[in-house]
Amino acid sequence: TDIDVPDHPEFSTRYVLQGEDIAGIVELFRAGPAARLAETRGWQVQGDGEWLVVFRKLHLGEGGQLGEFIDAASRIADSFPQA
Repeated sequence: TDIDVPDHPEFSTRYVLQGEDIAGIVELFRAGPAARLAETRGWQVQGDGEWLVVFRKLHLGEGGQLGEFIDAASRIADSFPQA
């Protein structure tokens, strides 16, 4: 099932959240990541315990875009509350 973040309808339209702790997931994403992710499309975030992975399919164009990709992924990861 898809978990919606009530304060961020645009995020909830663009992304699918799944997990067992629905209240915990909503609270985690409400704190900042939902707003950051709503600004863009195509990202995937997976977590387990203390681990968080932020990724998307990377297509390198002429001259490469790896630096931009790393910066965007870092901004998304940094939007999550620190333990």
